[in-house]
Amino acid sequence: MWFFYCFFLQKINYQLCLLYISKKKFKFTRFLIYSIFVFNAYQLKFYLSNNIRFTVMNRIWCPAFGTTERCDIAIRVSFVGILFGIFMLSTVFFSLLDKKERLKKIYRFEIQFIILQFILWLALAFVIFRWNREIGAKGNDIFKIYLHILKAILLLSIGMWIVSHEEKLKIKKKIDFH
Repeated sequence: MWFFYCFFLQKINYQLCLLYISKKKFKFTRFLIYSIFVFNAYQLKFYLSNNIRFTVMNRIWCPAFGTTERCDIAIRVSFVGILFGIFMLSTVFFSLLDKKERLKKIYRFEIQFIILQFILWLALAFVIFRWNREIGAKGNDIFKIYLHILKAILLLSIGMWIVSHEEKLKIKKKIDFH
């Protein structure tokens, strides 16, 4: 689609047209990764809220993690992941609307946001491994499902960092090229 856009407008500088196409590809890749990230974080929150916490006689029980505070910590981290993903999705939408003046600071700190989010999820995975060892539930299916979702989120965080880093390198090459 973008190729036809460049072809029909008959841009004079073909390299700028290719740069435009690559920027759109990065935006689409970002949108895809951030939306999958939000979906996985929501899936984790939904799974924790509905399958691990139980309400028995007006009391909340969380036998999988040992205490209800641990369940609340895991749910809060997944909620923070949802908010982070929605925030980053909104930056993609604003960049499609060409509101780049507002987003320059956010783009400048995007890699730091992603690294902070990665550290948060990695710390949660470490804490869950520790809770798993405390409780002695090594073969528990609940932990296996939870850790598979965490692995997916961590891999998506790495993918977000790679896409953001590659786009910044492309922008630097564009500045050096002109």
